[in-house]
Amino acid sequence: MRRPTLLLIAFSTIAFSTTVAAQTPLRGTIAGTVVSSAGQPVAGALVSLRAARDTAVTAEATTDSRGAFHLSLRPDVFSLVVRQLGFRPATLGGLRVVGADTVRVRVVLAPTATALSTVVVLRSPVSVETLDPQSTRRITTETALLLPTARDASAVVALVPGAKDGRLWGGAGAATNDFRIDGISMNHPGRGGDFLRLPREWVEGVEIRGLGAGAEYGNFQGGVIDAMTRRGGQARTRTVRSYYESERLTASSFGANEIGSEPAGRTEFSGEASGALAPGKVFYFAGAQFVESARRSPALGTPAPSDFLGLRERERTLRAIGKLSWDLAAGARADLTLGGSTRGTSDAGINGLDDRTALPDGSASALWYHARWYRPLGDATTLELRAAGFDAVESSSGASGSAVPSIQVLTVGDLPRYQNPEFEERAAPASHSLTAMLRRTISQGSAIHRFSAGIELSAARWSESRLRSGGLTWRPYLNDTTPWSATDASTWTTVGSEWGGELRLRARERQAAAFIQDELTLAARVTISPGLRLTQWSGRLTPCSNYVFAPTCVGEIGVVSTRAVDPRLGIAWDLTGRGTFALKAHAGRYHQGIYAQLFDRAAGANAYTNERFYYYAPPISDPRQAFTAFQRDALLGPSGFSTFFDERILNESGAVRGYRQPYVDQLSLSLERQFGTRWKLELLALHRRNGDIVGLVDRNLATNYTRLTGIAVDHRLTALGVLDAYGRPLVLDTLVVANKDLIDAVLRLNENRRPPLAPLAFAGWLPADLGTLTWDPRVELSTLPAARGRYGQLTATVTAFGGSWRGEGSLTLAHLEGNVAGVTGHGTVGTAFSAGPYVRPNESLNASGILPDATEFEAKVWVTGRLPRGLQGGLLFTHILGERTTPSFTIEGRYRYTDVAGMTAPDELIRRVLGQTIFVEPRGARHYASRSLLDLHLERGFGAQARRFDVTLDLLNALGSRAVTRVKTEIDDQAIADPSSVLGAARARVSPRALRIGLRIGAH
Repeated sequence: MRRPTLLLIAFSTIAFSTTVAAQTPLRGTIAGTVVSSAGQPVAGALVSLRAARDTAVTAEATTDSRGAFHLSLRPDVFSLVVRQLGFRPATLGGLRVVGADTVRVRVVLAPTATALSTVVVLRSPVSVETLDPQSTRRITTETALLLPTARDASAVVALVPGAKDGRLWGGAGAATNDFRIDGISMNHPGRGGDFLRLPREWVEGVEIRGLGAGAEYGNFQGGVIDAMTRRGGQARTRTVRSYYESERLTASSFGANEIGSEPAGRTEFSGEASGALAPGKVFYFAGAQFVESARRSPALGTPAPSDFLGLRERERTLRAIGKLSWDLAAGARADLTLGGSTRGTSDAGINGLDDRTALPDGSASALWYHARWYRPLGDATTLELRAAGFDAVESSSGASGSAVPSIQVLTVGDLPRYQNPEFEERAAPASHSLTAMLRRTISQGSAIHRFSAGIELSAARWSESRLRSGGLTWRPYLNDTTPWSATDASTWTTVGSEWGGELRLRARERQAAAFIQDELTLAARVTISPGLRLTQWSGRLTPCSNYVFAPTCVGEIGVVSTRAVDPRLGIAWDLTGRGTFALKAHAGRYHQGIYAQLFDRAAGANAYTNERFYYYAPPISDPRQAFTAFQRDALLGPSGFSTFFDERILNESGAVRGYRQPYVDQLSLSLERQFGTRWKLELLALHRRNGDIVGLVDRNLATNYTRLTGIAVDHRLTALGVLDAYGRPLVLDTLVVANKDLIDAVLRLNENRRPPLAPLAFAGWLPADLGTLTWDPRVELSTLPAARGRYGQLTATVTAFGGSWRGEGSLTLAHLEGNVAGVTGHGTVGTAFSAGPYVRPNESLNASGILPDATEFEAKVWVTGRLPRGLQGGLLFTHILGERTTPSFTIEGRYRYTDVAGMTAPDELIRRVLGQTIFVEPRGARHYASRSLLDLHLERGFGAQARRFDVTLDLLNALGSRAVTRVKTEIDDQAIADPSSVLGAARARVSPRALRIGLRIGAH
């Protein structure tokens, strides 16, 4: 289906919904009074109503001298917000208007010395949304600022039960989430995931959806994270703030002889201003933020873990935002937001092992925009248009320049780098989107229809390059008896070299979707929500030539074009009819949005190059000396480069056949029960199943490879053996080799043997047996029928809301199992991005099991509130267990492979499987220790209104946990004298205990 057809369907659905809802709706009323806590009327208070499924304010009124207000509006479910200077904002959710009924409310405002807050609380936290099958988490800035979470808005994902490191409901990382700004997607087109990372103070709140999401939501297999930027109001506000984390006030999580990095201080200065340019008509909001942060690494070889290198990784970020809002005639509204950011990083990737000269410096800059126009079309219909996009550039390079090679030593244990980063990287993401949505609400007796229909269009591009510095990397051999210096090549007795392993990619993506959604409420008790979403995706690549003299990328080829239909059906049942007890069920299909890693291995793109290792090189006098591939090939021989080399196959690609966009099928069931006015209990059961996982597949995989058993592994370059996960000599239960390599290896064993000498066998294979083996690779980029992933979750959540406090506690049980841990079938096994287990058969060994992207048990509690003596604050506590890990071995040429009879294989045996990874145990057989984390926030205000200032304190990791979050899982040439190289050595721990001091001046 071509895009014009898709758009025709979209506008047809809009026209259909408008025609169906063409009756004149009845008008209902919300009337009430606003009083102070002393019972006195509050005049001049601003009363705002927002429909449950609308991001715009539906109606506004100002209270009269008696504190009264009166609003006439169409039937729907509304949230009410009341604001007035000198009082805290008050909210009331779940106001249901049916037919021509009048709903009467009484709102009590509590006095405060704080100026009018610009934070809008969307719903009462304990109200039960009985008319919507969605389970939506709404976390306001007012709440987030009282919690010790990270400083960017998307960090509030950590408050969602079961969420871990940006992963929502079993999704494989942030790439499976749909990140939105004010209701429109702003995802990274190359890698997926959050692109902007807005500061918390720039948003009114964050909505997190995904469970029961209607047809207007797509492009995700995890969840939808929507940050709603602030809007200026009538009151003029000015706020400046600073936050400071000192290295001297930060503990350390490192153990002895560990490599890695941890936070080592942070400084932030920011400010916002808002108000009215034309009272009642034009409003503005502006903000700016500067952040400088540092990371440190331990000084290896010193007796105390708290000894650090003098070097620090430093990052400086500057962000700015400006937003104009117009209240137009006839209830129409318009917003225009512009933003930008720039970031610079020095000595990135510090780990305590690599020399400073090998650490890259990075830079990135971006400009982004968002525009929105909203207009009522009569009493019951609204039209909304949105446009958004960004353009950015990113780079990472070393101080020595692109012509100077990196140096990485060859020794037993960890392998430090010198002189220059191994690769120089460049990237340029850009994305632009447009949406149009028509909503219409009608009332037919006791039934209410809420129709919505719309279209979404997006276009994105992504270019990326990863080029080897100097064209090669020097690999000097080290031993304990020969003095060696990275800056003196005359001390290099023998030196190898690595070549290739580069990436050149240019991609363009298009996406178009049309959807229609209805929410039919019957007798004010049952709401049925059918929806349908039709999406079309396409991706194009620019073919790249890797010719050594002039690598270029020219032209364009169409790679993928596919479409799919997502049906959705939900039901919400108000069990008591009083809006306090609801049963919700929803089933639906959700397709992943397109990004370049889904299709960059299509044939003809030539995005990846293989990596070669030459065992020796000619003598060099200058470590900065580089060779071209042409010069290398001209110097092959005993006094030059070795004629024999190992080549890692990294450029697997295939013709596109049977490609379909990945999706997840989701079934959710929940019960929500409100107890009084302060407590709510929610029980959730969730099941998800992944489908149409994309990847490379060799259709002849079963006949192209042979499984060998009982293969022992030891080191080719040293007398030290290779130890398994239990400290024993490593023996691979199974090693899969290419039939072509097995034939070459057995023939090599016998090439000089003549009768009457008996032929030699390897792993039981004799020359006479080789005629049964075939070699006919047929690689395609397609849907992988054998790939699977399943996720289940049970959660109990209690939400409480008092006059001076609010909080939430949850218990979550989860299980994620399958054989593919990502969105695609490639890059999901082992420690490096690869073509995947369906063309690399060793990566399918032990691949099925418990996947690492979920925790089996989680307890989470957060509380905010006011304390005595003018204090207020919050805490966040998390306890998790069940994170999984699996030891793996990577097939390398520096090892020898011996069968059960003691026969050592010739080098030919592993030529086509070099670099493939093997799980040596069932997947997920090991797990990390459980961990508990407690973060605390406390603040105290002084002064009143415009002269007010607040002092804040955050104690992060208050319990001083040093829990390990990542370990060395690779079985390789470990050195017992080098503890950081041993299997299971800590590679990352939780951020150490730290104190963050903050100061705010002005309204906030």
